Amino acid sequence: MDFESTWGNICRQLCPRDDELVVEVNLALSDPESYFEKYSDDLMERGIEDPSEVTPWIALVDGLTRSASLVELDWKFDAADLVWNLEQLQICKANAIDFSKINESDEYSEDLFKLVAIVLDSYSMNLIILDIDSDSYPLMVIPRDSVGQVKRSAQALMQKVDVIERT
Repeated sequence: MDFESTWGNICRQLCPRDDELVVEVNLALSDPESYFEKYSDDLMERGIEDPSEVTPWIALVDGLTRSASLVELDWKFDAADLVWNLEQLQICKANAIDFSKINESDEYSEDLFKLVAIVLDSYSMNLIILDIDSDSYPLMVIPRDSVGQVKRSAQALMQKVDVIERT
């Protein structure tokens, strides 16, 4: 399988009904200057000020964010921030995932991820982090049966996806 096809596969694995995501990632891959022009506001918020800094992985993260498939949290957050953001994800809305128990936690930041994993376990879902080498957490909720395929695609693209386990 070629590189471009692998990018298309991971787009479809993470956001199956969004053909525009494949187009965006392919644009970042084939014409970073045009991608930079089109999405300069989002890129500037990341500190990306030149087309040479555009990567398809960042395009994937930003596209998933625009489609409400991913939320990105700063390195320090509390339970209420995490719950509110996860509740905005399409998959969490569609499955009526109840995160209310997490709101009661005194934990902060990544210590909360295990609690989310416990909640998601009963829905056969997993919390994943798309590593962008930053001090933020790009978070997604995906069906458990998709995790292996997503990890393999990310590895083939020399990218990292962390799966948060309940234990």
